[in-house]
Amino acid sequence: MSFSWDTYIVIADELKQIGDNLLANHNSDHAEAAFRSSISRSYYALFRLSRDYLEKRSIYLPSHSGADHRKVKKYMKIEDYQIFTTLVDLSRWRTACDYDNPITDPTVNLNPDDVLFQIARATNDVNRITPVSYTHLRANETPEHLVCRLLLEKKKRKTKKKEV
Repeated sequence: MSFSWDTYIVIADELKQIGDNLLANHNSDHAEAAFRSSISRSYYALFRLSRDYLEKRSIYLPSHSGADHRKVKKYMKIEDYQIFTTLVDLSRWRTACDYDNPITDPTVNLNPDDVLFQIARATNDVNRITPVSYTHLRANETPEHLVCRLLLEKKKRKTKKKEV
């Protein structure tokens, strides 16, 4: 069975919802644990998909060590700056959430809105980097995309006729 790293984003969102419910029931310790875990899962989803993206394009060969985190960010800075900035921010958040007690980084605030914002950033970038099927693309095609696709196909046919 093949594991899909984007599943971590779903888990992160579910953990965030659990944290919200725990907070509503005045269980702040367990809510904080859920929020911390949701940040960690968000980071790892984006990190692993970024690493796979770079590896598939022969841009980076993973060493399967801690050095991968630094190097993936370095290469993503060139490949996709938005994903790079999300990785940098989420990495800082993940480190604080996984290792600090209490969290001392003033930029990391585990309130529900900030946690949701970080998960949304990761989700957006995961969706940008995750390959989708041609059928999925066609099902979500806008009229503008349709026109562009048809013009490109027409141009491709003209080029083939000239070659023959």
